Amino acid sequence: MIVYADDADFICQSADISTLIETEAPAVLAKWSLQMNTSKTEHTIVHRSITALSNRITRAKDEDWRITRKLGSLLGDAEDVSRRKNLATAAPTPHVESLAPAIEDLGSYALAPRQLLRLADPALQLRDLGPHRFRTT
Repeated sequence: MIVYADDADFICQSADISTLIETEAPAVLAKWSLQMNTSKTEHTIVHRSITALSNRITRAKDEDWRITRKLGSLLGDAEDVSRRKNLATAAPTPHVESLAPAIEDLGSYALAPRQLLRLADPALQLRDLGPHRFRTT
């Protein structure tokens, strides 16, 4: 089972299992005070095209599941997932704006490149990357 936000996807090899999950899920979710909106339930059947098609556009016409989006990406489209990864990497982080006041408050001290990285990336804030300050004068 893949769970994100308020959605859940069940990946099954058989339609019978999918039907069983669909009938049992509301009762199981109710134990945690969650409701399942059965009117929004979607079924996606993943299958490969019988004919060997050359490009992703012609495959998408024959394989309906390729136009289904999960987590904002098209299923089975490596180019779409790769493009989204590149956009996410290129997007500015909200922590970059907080660097200017931090640098101004340092006075005669300056940050080494490692400390600048540490301020900009919250994942790196968890690690100590070296000496904290060095004098510029």
